[in-house]
Amino acid sequence: MPMLPRNVKSAKSIDFQRKSVEMLEHRKRMGKSRADVFTHLLAEDTETGTSFSDLELAANSRLMIVAGSGNIRPPTFM
Repeated sequence: MPMLPRNVKSAKSIDFQRKSVEMLEHRKRMGKSRADVFTHLLAEDTETGTSFSDLELAANSRLMIVAGSGNIRPPTFM
């Protein structure tokens, strides 16, 4: 996959990288049908006319997955 960093070695890391790219590609196919953070990341900057590269989007995809992973466990109360 072209969006995977070259320094990835472990099988689990490679699987995670591939899954994050698959999720990104799925989200890109959805287009603007859903208003979320990626709606803004996928859009062209109105001031500069630039947009994120596929590599930058893949990195953001991985970051969002990791950042959100701590939010899926139910809270534990004492």
